[in-house]
Amino acid sequence: MLTLSAALTFLWPPPCVGQTICPSPSPFQMFFFFASLYLVALAQGGHKPCVQAFGADQFDVQDPAERKSKSSFFNWWYFGICSGTMVSSAIVSYIQDNVSWGLGFGIPCSVMMAGFVVFVAGTRTYRYISLQEKNPFLGLAQVFVAAARQSLEKDIGPTGGNAGEVQLRGSNNRFKFLDRVRVIPSEGTEYCSEKISWRVCTPSQVKDAKTVHYSSSLYGPHV
Repeated sequence: MLTLSAALTFLWPPPCVGQTICPSPSPFQMFFFFASLYLVALAQGGHKPCVQAFGADQFDVQDPAERKSKSSFFNWWYFGICSGTMVSSAIVSYIQDNVSWGLGFGIPCSVMMAGFVVFVAGTRTYRYISLQEKNPFLGLAQVFVAAARQSLEKDIGPTGGNAGEVQLRGSNNRFKFLDRVRVIPSEGTEYCSEKISWRVCTPSQVKDAKTVHYSSSLYGPHV
């Protein structure tokens, strides 16, 4: 889209009249251009934190040869990033300023499309790691929902005070209202069963929620 906004004339604003009168672009032209920029930012935000982790998952750390290859992968990864930055800063920027903005955007667009094709072509060979643990954000949400229900309902079920809780240094005494929903699950698992997990929570869930709550109270206003 960014390449099209620079290459297609109907997406350009009207030409300037003389040196001072430059008509504004149409609302559609403005929308198309800024949507392109926001899509780039959205794609980068989803791409950068995921691809490195996905690449690391392709190597078995228990295998000596693959463990060595994993280290080599990150070396080549950062080499590619730095090389791409150098080329885009030196060559692509020169093309944009002196040749054409459409060509300047078209070159990285073509490279991106080629890289995407190579990535998709290897789909059948990738390793996929299946996570067995529960979503940690779901466990945190259960603590605060259970605490809210505790404040609204009288008969909430078994509550805390168990000796099995791991004490959280510094923040444990600050958020005692979360202790009311603490219970050790009878199954002996880390989390309570799905039927009661939104009414009572395990000591580990409460401890994690206190940690997040305490950290946000310390650094939230500064952020």
